[in-house]
Amino acid sequence: MGMFDDFRADVRRYLSPGMSVRDRVFEVALHQGLWAIAVYRFGRWVYTRRPPVVGPALQVAYLAASKAIEITAGVYIYPGNDIGPGLYIGHPGGIHLNPDVKMGANCTVSQEVTLGTSAGGRAGAPVVGDGVYLGAGAKIIGEVKIGNGAHVAANSLVVADVVEGSTVMGVPARVMFKPAPAATAASSAPAATNTNGTAKSG
Repeated sequence: MGMFDDFRADVRRYLSPGMSVRDRVFEVALHQGLWAIAVYRFGRWVYTRRPPVVGPALQVAYLAASKAIEITAGVYIYPGNDIGPGLYIGHPGGIHLNPDVKMGANCTVSQEVTLGTSAGGRAGAPVVGDGVYLGAGAKIIGEVKIGNGAHVAANSLVVADVVEGSTVMGVPARVMFKPAPAATAASSAPAATNTNGTAKSG
């Protein structure tokens, strides 16, 4: 997907089916979280596509816009961050992502969230899957993986991998909810039958 396709997916996260046209315009125009996402998408396009001739001027424009967003909304997302479409920042303020962070599609990032490296300058930044919810004040530190559909509760400190679909909470974060295990192949597979249609005995 390109910059505009990704941003359209971002915008859709902010709109509900019952919204009037007026409400939709106000939501898009006035939501600081969406401003921050727009600046990030623009910056990523500038730094990855590096358009000829106008590239340097666009970089300057991006740097000015990103600094303005950092000051006014308290959000800084590096253009090097690889973030899928459908990003939602409900309440901006105090949000910081390490330059090496990767994030999937349709993720939600709340206020005061940090995704960074371990103490002491050790390499490695979080990798976040699709559809992940990061609650207010959550800190995800180090080379950890957050599985698809996982939820990180508010004010949690995550320093280990989070299983897909689970909910973690606490300092350090512990699993509070695990998804139901998949049915075993034996129980989910249809019973074998004889040629006359009756089930085979064990």
